Amino acid sequence: MTPNPKYHEALAWLENRINYETFRLIPYAELENRLGALGDLLEILGSPDRKYAIVHVAGTKGKGSTCIFLEQILHRAGYRTGRFSSPHLHSLMERFTIDGVPCEESLFAEIVFDLKNRIEKWESTHFTLTYFELLTLFAFEYFARQEVEVAVVEVGLGGRLDSTNVCQPVVSVITSISYDHVELLGPTLADIAREKAGIIKPGIPVVSGVRRQEPTITAVDTIRSIAASRGAPIYEWGRDFSSQLCQVSPNRSLVFDFVTPSRHRKQLETPVWGEHQSRNASAAIMTSMLLEKQGWNIPEEAVRRGLQATRLPARVEICSRNPLLIVDGAHNRDSVRELIETLKAHYRNEKGRKILLFGSMLDKDNEGMLQELVQYFDWIIFTRPSGNPRACPARNLYEIAAYDKLEIGEVIPDAPQAFAKAKALAGTDDLICVTGSFYLAAEVRFIQNH
Repeated sequence: MTPNPKYHEALAWLENRINYETFRLIPYAELENRLGALGDLLEILGSPDRKYAIVHVAGTKGKGSTCIFLEQILHRAGYRTGRFSSPHLHSLMERFTIDGVPCEESLFAEIVFDLKNRIEKWESTHFTLTYFELLTLFAFEYFARQEVEVAVVEVGLGGRLDSTNVCQPVVSVITSISYDHVELLGPTLADIAREKAGIIKPGIPVVSGVRRQEPTITAVDTIRSIAASRGAPIYEWGRDFSSQLCQVSPNRSLVFDFVTPSRHRKQLETPVWGEHQSRNASAAIMTSMLLEKQGWNIPEEAVRRGLQATRLPARVEICSRNPLLIVDGAHNRDSVRELIETLKAHYRNEKGRKILLFGSMLDKDNEGMLQELVQYFDWIIFTRPSGNPRACPARNLYEIAAYDKLEIGEVIPDAPQAFAKAKALAGTDDLICVTGSFYLAAEVRFIQNH
């Protein structure tokens, strides 16, 4: 591919900004007073975020999957649909899609340079925008110029103080609550729920995929209380909608029913693994029903075709068979548990050896994740995602996992070498699973595909 100088110049301008995605510790409280100013800047830019409908999606886990499910449903219903998501796997352009197609590099550069002078002029009398704040502004402008009818916007971190929270959505979605970023969002699930529920707007309906079970019961109550205080109708998992897993079909797709008090959609199918994905898909379906109430035309056939068309990169993704290679971005204890349950349901080869390639970030619950993983995998190769300053040293991960001095695995800090070793160890009946970080998942996925 011919290098695009303008694109790389635009990237350089962005990458010269503070990028909290590379920080272990984020001055979260300092974001408190930035949203109002960011909203003022959007008005100066012509309020591009007001030129289409927005669905705003937060949650600890599942928000990316829910966004993709919803994007596909809306696209199949005939709507020009944008999606802003993070992080990306291989190219920044993956964060900005329209009908599932990433933004073109040349168009990205054109819009960045069109906005650059106005943004820098505003910054001269206010504050310097961060990397993610600039990406948010770009996404809103890109979708406006491309005349999308609806944009599905994923929160970057938390919700209340996230730069995407300048938007005025037609539906807000909170997919799940579990422990992650506790040093920023708070030590309890109620604290985390409060931050996520910061996206709830007065009078705007909310879909909550948070299941009412211990220990999330307080999170459910927190979200419900905030919605009530803002006059926002709330539609909750287990009360207003749910999914019932029917089977794993012969082609290993999920088949499930979607249930509400007034509607029962049977035998919905999606080619992804994991019962938790039926719950994410159900949150997307419930959102589409609320859009129907607002006058959108979303027939059942669009829902079915959207689910069937959904692909979820680095989310229990099958990258090869014989041996089976699964790449997954699980990066907290709950998502690791769901990964293991999914593998138990789908990988039933009793003769196979289960090999794990694990690398994670310093700020994650590595002890919690590894306590789950050591019970399932036969051998673990500890590694470190390349080039990320937040990455945890592989030796540290080994020492966390091998607290009882068992022979559980080996340390290979170089990720490409570690992946090569995993493939050398695996026979045709074996499983190789890569997890712990989206950064490691992306790196291995790229190696495998090239």
